[in-house]
Amino acid sequence: MRAVKQRVSTTTKDYSHHHHHHRQTIRFSSSSSTSSSSSSSSNRSAYRGGGGGSKGLYHASSSPSSSSSSSPCSRSRGEDRGHQLTNRVLYGVPVLLSVLLYLNTLQAGFVYDDHRAILGNRDVVGSTPLWDVWAHDFWGSPLARKGSHGSWRPLTTLSFRINAAAARALSPEYDLGGGSDGGATAVPPPPPSPLPSSAVPSVTPSLHATFSASSFHAINVILHASVTAAYVGVLRGVGVGSWPCLGAGSLFAVHPVHVEAVAGVVGRAELLAALAFCLALAAYTRYLRGRAAGRAWGRRGSGCGHGYVCFEDTHSTHRPLPYPSFLWGGKDGWGRSLPSWAWLGLSMAGAGVGMACKEQGVTALAVGLVLHAAAVVTTTPRNKSVLVNVARETWPGGVAALVLVWLRLWIAPHTPSFTPADNPAAHAPALLTRALSIGRAWAVHARLLLWPSTLSFDWSQGAVPLVSCLADPTNMETAALLACLAALAYIAIAACWRVHLATPSKFTYQNHPAYHDLLNNNVQQGESACPACSLRYASRGPPRPLLLVLAWALLVLPFLPASNLPAYVGFVVAERVLYLPSMGACLLVALGSQDLWRVLSSSRGGRGGRGWWCGRGWVATGWIWVVLLLSARTLRRNQDWHTEESLYRSGVTVNPPKSLSNLGVVYSEQGRLREAEWAYRSALAHAPNMADTHFNLGLLLASTGRAREAVDSYRAALRSRPWLAQAHLGLAAALQQLGRDAEAIKVLEACRGTGSAPARDGWSHAWAVTTCRQRLARAHVLAGRPHAALQEVSLALQTAPDGYGAHSLHTLAAEAHLEAGEHAEAQAALSRALADHPHHAPAHLTFSRMLQANGSRAEEVEQWLRRAVALAPNDPHAHKHLGQLLLEQDRVEEAVGAWLRAALLDATDHTAAFNAATALRLAGRNQHAETFYRRAVQLQPKDVASHRNLGAILHLNGKLEEARKHYDEALALAPGDPQTTTNLQRLSALVTKRGGLA
Repeated sequence: MRAVKQRVSTTTKDYSHHHHHHRQTIRFSSSSSTSSSSSSSSNRSAYRGGGGGSKGLYHASSSPSSSSSSSPCSRSRGEDRGHQLTNRVLYGVPVLLSVLLYLNTLQAGFVYDDHRAILGNRDVVGSTPLWDVWAHDFWGSPLARKGSHGSWRPLTTLSFRINAAAARALSPEYDLGGGSDGGATAVPPPPPSPLPSSAVPSVTPSLHATFSASSFHAINVILHASVTAAYVGVLRGVGVGSWPCLGAGSLFAVHPVHVEAVAGVVGRAELLAALAFCLALAAYTRYLRGRAAGRAWGRRGSGCGHGYVCFEDTHSTHRPLPYPSFLWGGKDGWGRSLPSWAWLGLSMAGAGVGMACKEQGVTALAVGLVLHAAAVVTTTPRNKSVLVNVARETWPGGVAALVLVWLRLWIAPHTPSFTPADNPAAHAPALLTRALSIGRAWAVHARLLLWPSTLSFDWSQGAVPLVSCLADPTNMETAALLACLAALAYIAIAACWRVHLATPSKFTYQNHPAYHDLLNNNVQQGESACPACSLRYASRGPPRPLLLVLAWALLVLPFLPASNLPAYVGFVVAERVLYLPSMGACLLVALGSQDLWRVLSSSRGGRGGRGWWCGRGWVATGWIWVVLLLSARTLRRNQDWHTEESLYRSGVTVNPPKSLSNLGVVYSEQGRLREAEWAYRSALAHAPNMADTHFNLGLLLASTGRAREAVDSYRAALRSRPWLAQAHLGLAAALQQLGRDAEAIKVLEACRGTGSAPARDGWSHAWAVTTCRQRLARAHVLAGRPHAALQEVSLALQTAPDGYGAHSLHTLAAEAHLEAGEHAEAQAALSRALADHPHHAPAHLTFSRMLQANGSRAEEVEQWLRRAVALAPNDPHAHKHLGQLLLEQDRVEEAVGAWLRAALLDATDHTAAFNAATALRLAGRNQHAETFYRRAVQLQPKDVASHRNLGAILHLNGKLEEARKHYDEALALAPGDPQTTTNLQRLSALVTKRGGLA
């Protein structure tokens, strides 16, 4: 007994002073064999005699006789030692694959959701304060606003913002698109683009980039490579062998289901969250080591992985740690000086960072907790309560996870609402239909992991049909998935429980149980193995219970936030959400391949037999073919994400309504209007209730002069989505084009009431509602109701979104004050408009109108008008006001230039054409005047003055018969008109005098 005590004391002293030169092992052992019973007895004696009243954590046993080199486990583990891979190969091959496969995405552009999340997101382009990012959702809408998407990902948005700023600095040939003078359009105006003049906007326009997309794609590729390396590092850190690590990492690098996350710029949320996830999980495994060893920096496990713990002193060992040094410090770096609670804090911080990138990042703690609980189960003696030990060990991590979840719910407490088209299963009226359809979606996700042959950018609009009855054959796929997951969970739990039952009852378990080596599977030949190996290795249970637990947790837990179980989400199936769960799938395939490799080698006559080479050759060849096929599919899928047209064409077979509708937007913006109309109508044939498609078709029809058809399309859009403010504006414009002004005003009044509707894009919706109020106010001004107009302007100023342009509303208020004769108020409003936008041309025009009321300030009026023309040389209104002033001052030649410019800038403006003709007539240029009078008649065939003046100019030009026709038309429109009657009498007298028609 004294010798044992002395050996323990010596070992402890040597360890604390680093004077030993040979490896001293501290092992748990069981009394299940004769060779280990004496060691167990010595351990118990040492514990009773050496504590001085304090309870020790481990039992020392440095006797060489305690090693069991003949253990089946040790032989099995040791026979692969000659085939270990270096870290350069282990990390280099998956990282190289992840980079090479995605190099063809660097020339891709912004597609699909990139437009709204990046190009149309004011938090990204830098037009909002930096701190607003923390209070907005991923799409730039305030989290507190009704209708917000609720996706709080500020770190991802910040990365986009930094990326955009850098891209603009590196690409000066791209100009930052500016807005308009505010309030003139229904949606935020896109920056200038080289589109054909026949291009037509849409409700979700494909905004043209003000910076190159190449840097965005390059960052995504780098992040994917980093995640791949971190994933391999996590596997190494938990004891996965080198070959399974290489296989799992390579499979993860090449899997085609990751294309959406890497090739689509908005997929950066998945990439950042996955990187933080891996770092948080690596920190949690270090926390487990600290809980096991009491010191996280001084021990390295080399156990068999069968549920018994073997620690060894590594201060004299020059072998690398089993976890990668780049993750959390090197062997001699800062990471070795942290206590276990610090690793838990780092894990919590990593999960919090991941959550701020995307919601799935917080599941890193959940995976760590499951792994932690399984480790506690396997090290709990059979005479101890498993539940008590699990609760006692995992409560710190559980509290950390609950704190993060509470924080996330506190930031965005409301549950967002989504349309039935986005998630039909969530809106199914019957509970059975919802349950079966959501389960069907899980099965589709599993199929995408196993056989990614059919991929799509969007799976909404019924791409996954609803399942309404148990007899539906598609339920077999769901049942198979659930059975496989349940079987895997059962196998892992049973393996852990067998280890628990094999743990002797005299095994001492204290507050800090030792389960360090459960995370390792790298026992070398000659090292002692657990006594249970001879009892369990020959059994049919799996040799790596914790790795199976880890694979199951990685596969299931990160998918839960997107599974429609905690809350309904805005999609049925999405390939991007499989980025994290694919880690578990890749690990399972790698472990299964490793087991198959071992089975084939042991069943074919050993290492030297011919069958051994044949069996392993088939496994290796099959693995290479899988990687090659998946790589080819990834390269091909990357090409689909190059342009919007190729992306939407690739999705027509899976989701025809959404794909064809988006193709219509692309064609319309390219000026291919006939193809765009075909695409819109084809999409509506599949899904007649698509409000956006009806609206886009209405825009196209209105742009081609088919106002009556446009009205029908706008009304159809409003039947599907009554709060679509853009459709109200389009309908009002089409009705005004048809001369139905009273109906147009009613539509604008209805649009005004949609301000609080839960629109998907809250900022664009608020923009459209404010524009509606502005147009309604202008209608009141034209109708002589200035005070009603002022009321609308006041409400518009209160509800206008940031960046709308308050100067346009102040200018309109000034016009209303002028109409009411309130010149002082008008001047104050104009001062506010010019202070907000000193170069706002309409404000200059209104200021000139106000000055024009005082005839003694004519020179000042002209100065303001010419300043407006200089500020807006392509604005016909500025030229019209200047031309009117010049006509009033009898400066005919100058007036001709102003009116001609106005008429040429807007060929549809009747007033410009009529006054240009008048100025030309006054200048004595009758032939040119005739041309513009004819245009005025064409633009407004029911205008009396146009017919009368055209008849008069024809009369002067000697075209008497044609002049009579227009005089008659004017009298038909206005019987008894004195001027037309007089002109007609003169024409008749001239004809009589000449004795006939010329």
